[in-house]
Amino acid sequence: MNQRKLYNITAVLVIISTLLAFSSCIKEDLSECPPRSASVKVRFAINTEDDETGLSNAGVIEKATLYIFDRNNRFVAMSSRNDIVVSREYELDIDLAPDIYNFVVWVGEKAPYYTLPAFADFPAVKPGKEESTMNLDIPANRIVDFTLPRLLFSKVDNKEITGDDQIIDFDLIQNTNTLIFTVNGLERTDNTYSFSIADDNGSYDFDNNYASCKAFQYTTGALFPADSDVLDGTMTVLRLGSNRNPRFTLVNKTTGETLYPSYAGQQTDLIQLILKAYEGKTVNFDRRHTFHITLDFDTNMEATVTVDGWNVNDSGNELYPDY
Repeated sequence: MNQRKLYNITAVLVIISTLLAFSSCIKEDLSECPPRSASVKVRFAINTEDDETGLSNAGVIEKATLYIFDRNNRFVAMSSRNDIVVSREYELDIDLAPDIYNFVVWVGEKAPYYTLPAFADFPAVKPGKEESTMNLDIPANRIVDFTLPRLLFSKVDNKEITGDDQIIDFDLIQNTNTLIFTVNGLERTDNTYSFSIADDNGSYDFDNNYASCKAFQYTTGALFPADSDVLDGTMTVLRLGSNRNPRFTLVNKTTGETLYPSYAGQQTDLIQLILKAYEGKTVNFDRRHTFHITLDFDTNMEATVTVDGWNVNDSGNELYPDY
């Protein structure tokens, strides 16, 4: 009997406490109300000046993985969708209490070439944003000889979620670049050729800065067409930047001969080749993502280089477009 009275008293106290809480919320002073969760919609925008990427096409479907960190950059939640169409709005399946949050999103085609953290030990372990990385899946031989699907990144820092329906706009920056190679002046053979870029740009932190990564090579093979003396190749690489120094080579794989560099001391730094071609102009590698690189070999098998129709100028003379 005493035990039953104890249970009844406890139940009454719980009911009274609940009523008091709701009575506080009914008043104009909402400070004692429990925090409401918020419904958040996300919208993606494209940040690029490169028409060749096709990123402005509204029908492109991507996979998006969104990470949410609190005001102290500790992981809170993540959400992934496989039906993202650029420029549309999407509602997250995550409820957020009103507070300040940091958002990071990675967007790309649905292909298994990139690894993102799953945070499987959460919430027992609450990882920080500073220890989170996105990594290219580089084969054991350190050779990437496949076409990378495009990868895009964006973040929104210090976003206040108020409890109302809100739209968070992400300006996506593309992390992949297309290099289109054209070679003139070589004798047409049945040999196999290889364009290569040596770099160490396979990992990024959640601010999209370069993270630690062992050096590796992007490569793409090429053969002469039966009816042409022009050798072509196309390669997709990750982020380029003015402070980087990826190294470019062209090799006849059948004979083992290095064709580019074509003489001792010739520039192989891809970034320097681009910057020298665009000398006096600004190249924004976060907004420009396709580069046409042409090698013209003379009778002495020495190559001159043009980038997007502009000669790479080693002499200091004024540049001119090579159209």
